[in-house]
Amino acid sequence: MPARSSRSPVTDPCRPAAQRARGLHRAGMAAAAAAVLAVLAAGPGNAYDDREPYDDSAAHDTYEPRGYNSEYVFATTRGVNEMDAHPALKVTIIPVAIILDLVFLPFALTAGLFG
Repeated sequence: MPARSSRSPVTDPCRPAAQRARGLHRAGMAAAAAAVLAVLAAGPGNAYDDREPYDDSAAHDTYEPRGYNSEYVFATTRGVNEMDAHPALKVTIIPVAIILDLVFLPFALTAGLFG
């Protein structure tokens, strides 16, 4: 017969922590499963609309030809210039803003076509 531990399951100091950890893990898994089910059960949302489902006449009625929107190009630098701050603070922020604007310039140029 194997030797038994002198600790009983009731007085084992590691047992409650392990049970707590297992319980938290199970509760977390249950919460994650409930969140996934809630998202899947919700489906696509449909707002009330009295038009036919494929009636796109309203979209054609309000169409206006747009040009290029340049508000995204160097927006950070423009924001720093328009900021209500001490000029010494602006001078220290401008180089960082210019670097950020140059990094995001391709995205800003593309966004100007659609915005």
